Amino acid sequence: MKVATYLYFNLKAKEVIETYKYIFDAEVVREHIDTEEMTGNQAPLGKIFHAELKIGYMNLYLSD
Repeated sequence: MKVATYLYFNLKAKEVIETYKYIFDAEVVREHIDTEEMTGNQAPLGKIFHAELKIGYMNLYLSD
């Protein structure tokens, strides 16, 4: 069994992704962005609903 790390960033996930790409040479495996159809709420539109990064052999999951 693998342990997965899931991090929550208060509306800063996109900045964190860019930082991790720069510092750790992270690869974005997938990135899902909030849409109005998903939430029915205007506040999170365009924010990261779910993202997966690969850093070496580790996968890291995060969201806004």
